[in-house]
Amino acid sequence: MTRKLHTFSKQIIIFSIFYIISSYAFADYGHIYLGGIVGKSNANIGNTNNEIIYYNGSLVDKYPTQQRNAHAMIAGINSGYEFSDPDSALAMAVGLGLYGTPGSAYGYSGQVIETTPSNPDAGDILYNYKYNIRSTRLMGEARLSWLLGYFVPFIDLGLGATWNHMTGYQELPFSFPGYTALPPFQSKTNTHFAYQAGFGVGFAFDSNAAEIRRERISLGYRFVNLGDASYGTRGSAYPYPFKTGKLKTQEIYLIYTWLF
Repeated sequence: MTRKLHTFSKQIIIFSIFYIISSYAFADYGHIYLGGIVGKSNANIGNTNNEIIYYNGSLVDKYPTQQRNAHAMIAGINSGYEFSDPDSALAMAVGLGLYGTPGSAYGYSGQVIETTPSNPDAGDILYNYKYNIRSTRLMGEARLSWLLGYFVPFIDLGLGATWNHMTGYQELPFSFPGYTALPPFQSKTNTHFAYQAGFGVGFAFDSNAAEIRRERISLGYRFVNLGDASYGTRGSAYPYPFKTGKLKTQEIYLIYTWLF
């Protein structure tokens, strides 16, 4: 916990310094911005062959997943202040973004295979399983843009906190009548440090034909490291968690931004 607080403190310091530098370097001209984002996310889990050892090492259950990647819809909002200068094409923005997978989830599935340490390559398939991962993150963001008339290419970085929600773990017997399933792994929310980096290009316009183009529609790409994700245990009788490793995503998104 102390390490997480220390890391979060460093994030605040970094963004405070960036904000102060930006405000002095681009103090002549700027706007508050508000944006809404929708897109598609491709998630990648770090551990695709989880193993749990039971009964002092006499039994090993393997949980290979059928796929490393899964897809989900993403949505979010961001807001902050963009600093610019009439004599420069560069603009620097700092703000906050809230993103997640509302109404959607990264779905994974696989099989539970029971083996023994003396013969780890042979085993019995006990169950088919599936589970869902949902993620929400709050990010401090910095963006560097080039205001080239109607076109606005940009790069961005972000640091913050993520909440990875592990839900809906289910097991069904592989064969009928099959084996009696154990209690499911308990749902759990994992809180971790997250970071993101990306780039894109926007089109600037104004629906009211004003001199200043206050509206932008942008297409962007973003890589996000969301930290570890894991379920709780199956209860006191089986005190072993299910770990999926680090969750990383690649996002393609559209964002509409309004400058006030």
